[in-house]
Amino acid sequence: MGVVTGDFPGFAVWNPRLPELPGLSSPPKVSEIYRALAQAYPKAVLAQYTTLLDGTQIYFYALMKKEAAPSEATAREWATEAQRAVLAPASEANYTYYLAPGSQHCILPRPELYTLKVGEVSFLDWLKGLAEGKTPPRVRP
Repeated sequence: MGVVTGDFPGFAVWNPRLPELPGLSSPPKVSEIYRALAQAYPKAVLAQYTTLLDGTQIYFYALMKKEAAPSEATAREWATEAQRAVLAPASEANYTYYLAPGSQHCILPRPELYTLKVGEVSFLDWLKGLAEGKTPPRVRP
């Protein structure tokens, strides 16, 4: 997602080595990175998965805001910004996403990998499409 506070020092500390791509601010937002990569590599498929209220990401966002535990307002703020970040690169044809209900963080090591379905799209079928080099549909509750 890339939801961070304005004073988050992540890029300065991590020193990511991003390729020279047009359209990136300094420091770049994760949504900008997805969009720039999708434009630079049109034959590649880029994708994101998250839940609408990912508890782990909300917790770390709260820490950035100096909260020991996430407030309801912080959780709502993260959810709004996360959806904005996931949807922002959607203008690129080779970018897709799977937004799921709930607060679970990660899906690959969990039983939900095999059972999650949003609307008519199972996560496993969506992931299989990615593995086959297809651009699966954009999914949201």
